[in-house]
Amino acid sequence: MNIKELEKRIERLENKLELATPDVQWTEIGELEWSEDLGEMNWEEAMAKAKSIGARVPTRIELIDLIDNHYEECQKLIEDSPSYYFWSATEHGSTTAWYVLLNGGTTGYSGKSSTSSQVRCVR
Repeated sequence: MNIKELEKRIERLENKLELATPDVQWTEIGELEWSEDLGEMNWEEAMAKAKSIGARVPTRIELIDLIDNHYEECQKLIEDSPSYYFWSATEHGSTTAWYVLLNGGTTGYSGKSSTSSQVRCVR
């Protein structure tokens, strides 16, 4: 690869990085940074949204840990959310995934096509 090709490749990667980090507000809690509430969407959209901002959807265990070990900070995160149900990245079969109710710690699973859960990403 010559210098020109390398410079073009670096420029493309830099452009992708700029697109991957839009104006999302982040809050550090524990060892993770948590995004603002990104709204209601289905599970597949949540996974794609997380990837598009250079992050990931938290696991079910990470969401439960947030409630169990950082309850006050967790409540501040969800103050302005229209729903307390948040998707996790943890699947429950091929067509369902776990969600966690952040104001009480209840967990359940729902069809991945459901748009009744909010999304917060972590990095």
